Amino acid sequence: MTSGIRWTLWLVFLTFMNDAPAQALTIGLPASDTNRYPFSGCIFGQACNHYQQVYDQDEFPGPITITGISFQGGTGVLASGTYSLSLSTTQAPVDALDTTDFGSNLGADNSVFSVRVLTGGLAPSVLSFFGTPFHYDPSDGNLLLDIAVTGFVEGTATYLAHNGSAAGVFSRAHNFGTFGYEGYGLVTTFVPEPDVPLLLIATLLGASARRTNLSPPRRRVA
Repeated sequence: MTSGIRWTLWLVFLTFMNDAPAQALTIGLPASDTNRYPFSGCIFGQACNHYQQVYDQDEFPGPITITGISFQGGTGVLASGTYSLSLSTTQAPVDALDTTDFGSNLGADNSVFSVRVLTGGLAPSVLSFFGTPFHYDPSDGNLLLDIAVTGFVEGTATYLAHNGSAAGVFSRAHNFGTFGYEGYGLVTTFVPEPDVPLLLIATLLGASARRTNLSPPRRRVA
């Protein structure tokens, strides 16, 4: 590979470095408390099988392709059950989710993100879910996380939450407790998809360097 091509690749590489998306985005900090829903708690007599949390579109600096979702600060014992996480772009405002018809909160692009069986045991400090990438454009509306649970067996785990009032950052609707709506929710981290062009350029640069190092020295002509 010629030096001119290598310099061009370096320039493109640096351009992508400057324009690369931010690292994982955490919404809800600073955390003011911890909460048991939906990974542990259940008030007797409640269905305890559906949890939704909506995130204000203004919390996202731009479009993001979500490949991972995580919750921090876990303590105690996880509940058992099958957790199906879905994502969608919703027109439902923060602090105005329907608490009786969860389906009405879903956006038209609702899709299953991850299905995972939790078998109890000590709660990990960070509970992460990875699945089918979901592209979210905040200019189209708020982001809704929908969690449907089957086979729920109560635990004691808690995760970081912004309780009391999250000031419009996010809110939730659920059937785990006697109050189906709260103007707060779990602190949540969204992991973006890696920048594929950036990785490709880095790979090409590495290959170029290896080829340069492996090339035999040129013989000088007397």
